[in-house]
Amino acid sequence: AVKLNIPIEGILPSLCIIPVNESLTALNISNGTVHDIITYPVKKTETLSPGLENIGRNITNLKSLSLYKPLMPFIIYLDSNPFLQHLDIVLEREGSLNELFNILSSNRTVIAVRINCQDIGLFHDEVGKSLQLMLSSNKSLQCLEIISQKFNCTLLIKYLTTGLRRNNTLQELNVKIEFSENINLKEFFEATDNLKSLTVLFYTW
Repeated sequence: AVKLNIPIEGILPSLCIIPVNESLTALNISNGTVHDIITYPVKKTETLSPGLENIGRNITNLKSLSLYKPLMPFIIYLDSNPFLQHLDIVLEREGSLNELFNILSSNRTVIAVRINCQDIGLFHDEVGKSLQLMLSSNKSLQCLEIISQKFNCTLLIKYLTTGLRRNNTLQELNVKIEFSENINLKEFFEATDNLKSLTVLFYTW
């Protein structure tokens, strides 16, 4: 295992263009540094510098990836690592969340996704439809965690419920959102009850 604890300003451009060891299968980018890690998930996360873009393009064998507040497109890592299985990511824009759901709709390798979108204050129909499509189309995803306290709870539950009705592979669902008193959870729990593959359900309102 290799662990680098070098401030971003100390990483020279020449260090960002060399090929990365093919045995590197798990990566956590946090607190302005790059860490080679052994296990997943990774909870400690901070800020990613755009200066690491070239490193992202040269890592190609990851199975586990944790990114916090990416200042560069996370698509770089997803495109470069076709065998990625675990993704732990923090997103700050609704557009990024929509893009991630669309990408995962056709993905066949990722089995666990943890999305922290605490800083996203909006959740429109477009994102909801992408979430619904991901749950309906993705046949490999087994674990999904969504964390936010600013979303439109009613819309999220609506599209989540519809997606779950069309899903038969999800095994673990963890939803942490702010509860709204006028939301009807009956259909949501009916959908989770009918999803026979689901063995673990966490919900925090």
